[in-house]
Amino acid sequence: MFKNIEFSQNLNMKKISLAITLLFVNCLLDSCCKTEEYCFVVDSIQIRNFSVDEYKNLDSLVEIDANNYAISLGSKTLDAICWNNESFGGSLMAYYCEETYYRLKSKLFNISIKSNQALNSKYPAGSELKGLFRPISLVEECLKNAKTKEDCIQEYSEIPKANSLEDVFNESILPNDYIANLYASKANYTYINLLILNINESVNKNTHKITVRFEFEDGQILEAVTDGITIK
Repeated sequence: MFKNIEFSQNLNMKKISLAITLLFVNCLLDSCCKTEEYCFVVDSIQIRNFSVDEYKNLDSLVEIDANNYAISLGSKTLDAICWNNESFGGSLMAYYCEETYYRLKSKLFNISIKSNQALNSKYPAGSELKGLFRPISLVEECLKNAKTKEDCIQEYSEIPKANSLEDVFNESILPNDYIANLYASKANYTYINLLILNINESVNKNTHKITVRFEFEDGQILEAVTDGITIK
């Protein structure tokens, strides 16, 4: 009987000792972990008319078929550190020591794309057109050696949890722009963000000026307008 009690006490002491050891090691790991979350804001956006067929920006007042039209979009970003965190007694997972997070300080909650002219009777002047545009990214240097242009395209619609155009910009396009701006002098590739027009109906031949408007959760609004382009 006494031996059983002694064994039980020894076992409990070993459990306590193991728990203290794990806690101590955990604290040591966490004490040297510093996780940084970098926030950034979008200072301005730039848009241009783009030819999908020729894969280049277009001059003003040229004509283009609707199925070859796209908007190229770039942004100027400003960075800021949201917080630095040194934690004690947290997770034992060491990868927390290595990760850096980049995110918009205030998320984009609405994108609007409108034209001053009608595409057709279904889409009169001033109607919302963002549902007609498909976001992709193009690696410019890839075009020099690629067998097909499609080899150089990243489809943003394939990103998990990208349920809207706003999601794609919040999770991929704008963070990619921020990182590209941050490491511009060291980058080996140039990414072009495109919004490709996808419309199945015939369009009226009109000279359009397309307005892209970004609305952020903190009330910031950015807007840009393309040069005139005749879409047919």
